[in-house]
Amino acid sequence: MHIEETELLEKYLPFDKPVPYKDFLISPIKLRDMYDVQEILGLLQVDKNNLGEIAFISMSKLRFMLLVICSEEKYQFELCLLLQKALSMENKIIQVVINDKTEYLIIGDNVNEHAIKITSDDFDEIIRIILYQNILDYTDRYIDPDVKRMTDEYYRLKNKGAKKVPIEHKITCVQLKTGMTKEAIWDLTIRNFYQLFDILVDESDYIAAKTAEFNGVQFKSPVEHWAHKARKDKYAEAFSDADAFVEKIQSV
Repeated sequence: MHIEETELLEKYLPFDKPVPYKDFLISPIKLRDMYDVQEILGLLQVDKNNLGEIAFISMSKLRFMLLVICSEEKYQFELCLLLQKALSMENKIIQVVINDKTEYLIIGDNVNEHAIKITSDDFDEIIRIILYQNILDYTDRYIDPDVKRMTDEYYRLKNKGAKKVPIEHKITCVQLKTGMTKEAIWDLTIRNFYQLFDILVDESDYIAAKTAEFNGVQFKSPVEHWAHKARKDKYAEAFSDADAFVEKIQSV
């Protein structure tokens, strides 16, 4: 059972709807729980096939996570916690089964009544959905490794020296601009919160740009209204004009 990216982006994510997968309903994580899962969400995006280790390529994602990424107990705990929250099974125990031939997870209570097995294939799809739900720019579309490397390097250099805004400051900004209580903001999904914060920044930038334009500043292109500004796919530019994109990377 595989849910296409378009269906996720159009049917489920805009409405914070849980995504059905076999016996599970996979829900987006709330902002109030972000601290507990943000590190493991980052580690789950590691592409084992691009690490230069042949042994990793033949591993399932689940085996790779358990033996390599989550070899420390701390990260295995965070992985289990993420699954418990996303699957709304925080009162259940997750058991890891791994040997030379297979690997899977079992979710159940203390006596394993009504336990549910998560195979390595199930794990792939569940984690894929979780990443879409909680990482704003996530995509699992195939991207040529060289293109991805160049694009990531471009944005790394572009953002070098940029001030990192603490989450507490972002929450306060959203509170100030919207009038929402902190409790209401904490109940937003991680994805929804970052979308809201980015749009508020775009609105402020738009007002500043239009004020400058009114006072005689000329821009190379029309100032785009914040409400009509679509979020850009950072990899799309590389495909639309490869030569120009390479020049842009080299100019940074």
